[in-house]
Amino acid sequence: MSYKFKHKDDRKIVVISAVSLFYGGAFSILKSVLNYLSQDDWSHRYRIIVLVYKKQILNEYSNIELIEFPKARASWLHKLLFEYYYFNKLSKRVKPYLWFSLHDVTPNVKAERRAVYCHNAYPFSPFSFKAYKLEPTFLVFQVFYKLFYRINIHRNNYVIVQQSWFRDEIAKRFKVKKEKIIVNPPSNTITKTAKPPLEVKNFIQIIYPVYPRVFKNYEVICEALLMLTQEERGRFKILFTFDGTENTYSKYIFNQYSYIENIDFVGFQSNKELDILYHSADYLIFPSTLESWGLPISEFKNYNKPIIAAALPYVKEALGNYEKAMFFNPFDANNLAGVLRKIIHGNAVFSINKEIEIYQPFAKDWGELFRFLLDE
Repeated sequence: MSYKFKHKDDRKIVVISAVSLFYGGAFSILKSVLNYLSQDDWSHRYRIIVLVYKKQILNEYSNIELIEFPKARASWLHKLLFEYYYFNKLSKRVKPYLWFSLHDVTPNVKAERRAVYCHNAYPFSPFSFKAYKLEPTFLVFQVFYKLFYRINIHRNNYVIVQQSWFRDEIAKRFKVKKEKIIVNPPSNTITKTAKPPLEVKNFIQIIYPVYPRVFKNYEVICEALLMLTQEERGRFKILFTFDGTENTYSKYIFNQYSYIENIDFVGFQSNKELDILYHSADYLIFPSTLESWGLPISEFKNYNKPIIAAALPYVKEALGNYEKAMFFNPFDANNLAGVLRKIIHGNAVFSINKEIEIYQPFAKDWGELFRFLLDE
């Protein structure tokens, strides 16, 4: 590791470790953190250093220092070497006040204060032969993340999670005191633009905008569509934001169901493109069986449109107060088909979802979280 660190001033140093993040919801969280910390008040009082695998993915922050480690993502072995060996050497040089790891792993570092952001739900997924068949890396991720969560986790001042159920699981499985686990719901990452001109459609447009992982449960939507008549199916257009080239699971879904004419595999969408799709969509559907939050749920709420979602605890916590929810059993395609029929015939029944009370420690935004982490 050839990085030459220079102590420039007397500001306390905050290190944000994010070498594993480059796409998806976790990367959106990193950008949200940096948008907040780059504000003058924070960047004047603290020297903020961010560890990334490539500088060009985050080159818009002039008052934040980026250190790149392109080999950190080369393999699992490289990942382990950086987290448990190289970052220890770096921390002794940098002497940070806070070391905040944004990707589940508690590294072996020296710092006055330490925190880890746990947002990967793999360790809490039940055993499933189907999951391992459709996504061969699923078992590897499940085993590795159970191990990564456990190593050094008690050396943190705080562990940050997105929901109450996640706090309960961390406390139970890894024996972490609940007063050390902060619930910090993710902030919305989509900027809602002015409403575009009304689009006249002769179909009901539904969007499911998530990266294809086996627990995202795309097949329940496809199977539900097949239970409808051809005429009923023709009333819908379903948008999936992948194209079948991403991984084994996406290839399986594409090969198995792409013949269904009213499913559009539109590929990855930027935040700006998602805003356009959210504007044009009539419904969001969210059948995922395992989430640390479910960011599209909170994003789509801003458009005040109906949400068809799995009847699971994470969904109800992510929804908060909302009057346009339709819940279904994510393991029962027939149940979802019934919901879709009600929509077609104008008999949709909405549930009024209520916000749950979250006990302390709770940080509703980045400001409250960093006051916890920095002991301000």
